[in-house]
Amino acid sequence: KGIKSVQATIEFAQKGDFVHLRALGMYYLGIMTVAANVNRADKEVKEKMTEGFDLIHQGLELEETIGSKLGVSSRWVLLADAYRQTGQLEKAWQAVRYGEQEINSRHERYFEAELLRIKGELYIVAEDERMAETCWQQAVEIARQQKARSWELKVTNNLCRLWRRQGKRAKAHRLIANICACFAGDLITPELQEARGCLTALKSETAANDSDLSSVQKTHI
Repeated sequence: KGIKSVQATIEFAQKGDFVHLRALGMYYLGIMTVAANVNRADKEVKEKMTEGFDLIHQGLELEETIGSKLGVSSRWVLLADAYRQTGQLEKAWQAVRYGEQEINSRHERYFEAELLRIKGELYIVAEDERMAETCWQQAVEIARQQKARSWELKVTNNLCRLWRRQGKRAKAHRLIANICACFAGDLITPELQEARGCLTALKSETAANDSDLSSVQKTHI
């Protein structure tokens, strides 16, 4: 349904000669095409992926042709994540660098926290947990400054997964509890479900750990 809506938008833009709208339509149709095929394993995937990335770059090139810069930083961020999800890591890093250039040169910072989150994901793939943690902590701080709760929630999930693996459960618990408290209890999104699941697991792990410590102390009494 979403893809059909974007296709209709592109058709409308072509008929009315709305060049910027057509550029955006092509870009987002490409993003949606890639996202729809990330977890597929049939023979058509490669062709669809190529089609998706071609549309993305056509949209970006059309924007550049007409001199449009508004929001371009966000499009490099989404492209970086698309490349990351499809295992094209060198291109993902290149898109991150372009995104950073746009953010810093134009002070267009509303996607900065998300860029840092994706950058951290790339460091995890590169097995550099220290740099990933640094990126994610920076992203949390920026999201809080901007009161961008959705970005804060996403990167908090990343950071808590890392800290749980490292055994830093208390830090993870404080962080995830803080962001979960910012959202209404009846609100359901994939990111919130993950956060709440992590919070429940951390409570269970803490309780189990406290029980083990208590047993050890009684043994030595």
